[in-house]
Amino acid sequence: MWEATLTASNVCYSSYLDVSITVQDEPYIIQLPSIQAVVLGSNIILPLTLHLSGTDTLEYVNWWFGTNVGGFSFVRTMDTVLTIPNFTSEWAGNWFVEVKPACGQIYSDTFSLTAVSGLPVLSQLGSAPHLWISYNNQMKPTAHILNVENQQFVARLFDVNGRIIWQNSFSNGSNEDFQFPVRSDDSAMGVYFLQVLLDNKNLVAVVKL
Repeated sequence: MWEATLTASNVCYSSYLDVSITVQDEPYIIQLPSIQAVVLGSNIILPLTLHLSGTDTLEYVNWWFGTNVGGFSFVRTMDTVLTIPNFTSEWAGNWFVEVKPACGQIYSDTFSLTAVSGLPVLSQLGSAPHLWISYNNQMKPTAHILNVENQQFVARLFDVNGRIIWQNSFSNGSNEDFQFPVRSDDSAMGVYFLQVLLDNKNLVAVVKL
């Protein structure tokens, strides 16, 4: 955003007029949710990273989902996070978001959610280390790390201001599903970032408390 002031005056009089011109950047989507394989029955959070400029405000987000055959439906949120409790196959398919700021309207590219039974299998995730978050019926988060074998690592929970509010060290002796609860007893409800520091990789996931 940038601002400019134009001043007009009359040489015969002391009166003048100031006109302020404000130009704002167009809003745009920075990042779509990165989740692809979702365990049936789990609770998931789909975060959307959005750029709004200046005094522009968000009015709503429509989360469209469905298939070309069955048609599309949408869920509306008033912020950039969609929570889906007890994920079922009805939520699986192609997704895109419709963002309505005060000025203009944005449509995203499509992304897909695939329903799987139990934990995502390694063939779906590849051989690289993978971090994902599941939620129980009380919406308590558990972190899952796949494809990590015989490593010690550090997990850190950050707030949106970059402050570390929880940290712990773990040792994993298997490349199956390593789980640990994400604890933050003294933190307010909101969106946080979980960072896992491995020997040769840095994993990050969004967590909602």
